[in-house]
Amino acid sequence: MRSHKTIKTSNSRRPASEAAIFDAWLDERCVWGEAARQARTPAADLFADYLAWQTRRRGRAMTQTAFGLQLRARGVTASKAPSDGRIERVGILIRPPERQTEAALIDRWLAERCVWGQAARRARTPARDLFEDFCAWSRGQGLLAMSQTAFGRQLTARGIRGVKTGDAGRVQRRPIQFRPLGTAVTALDAGERAKARRLAAMPAADVMAAFLARAG
Repeated sequence: MRSHKTIKTSNSRRPASEAAIFDAWLDERCVWGEAARQARTPAADLFADYLAWQTRRRGRAMTQTAFGLQLRARGVTASKAPSDGRIERVGILIRPPERQTEAALIDRWLAERCVWGQAARRARTPARDLFEDFCAWSRGQGLLAMSQTAFGRQLTARGIRGVKTGDAGRVQRRPIQFRPLGTAVTALDAGERAKARRLAAMPAADVMAAFLARAG
C-alpha cells in the first residue's frame, strides 16, 4: 500500500479574502449601520462605486451576486424603491467627497494625475510641485486639501520617498511623475500652479471659509 504524505502549504502569501477587501471598501467609501440607519442608496450605485474603487487599486472585483451577499451578511438589507421599483440598499450611503479618507483621496489623485511606482522607476518630481498639483486637484473636486505633512506621509506609505537634491536642498519625490502630455490627464499649466500655491499658503480657517462660501 502506498503511503500518502500530507504537504503543508504556507498561508503567508494567501491573498486577502473577499470579506476583508469588502470591509476595506466599506471603511474608505461608505457610512453604514447605525450612523446611516435611515439612508437608502441604489444597489447599482454601490456596486459601481466598488468596481471603480477596485480598478484604482488594480484589484480583482467580486461578482455583483457576491457583493450583495457581503452586504446582506452585514445586515444591509435590500428594498424596492417606491418611485420606480429599483433595488435600494437600506442603512448605507456613499461618503460625501469631503468625508472620504485621506488615503482614498490620495489614491484618486494618483490614478488621475500621476504615473508612479514601477512604471516611473527612474522618475523624480519636486515635492512642492506634487503638493501644489494635489491642492489644485482637490479644489477642482470641491474638496479641502490635507496638510503638506499629511500629504507627504501618504506618499511615503506608498513607497514614494523624498530625496534631497543639490539645488538648495530641495526635496524631490521618487518614483513618480505627472502624466505626460497627450494622455487623458495632463499636468497643470502655470496659471493653475499659481492658484494652487496661493491655496497651499492660506491658513486652514481661510480655506474652510472659502469652501463654505463656494458651497453656499
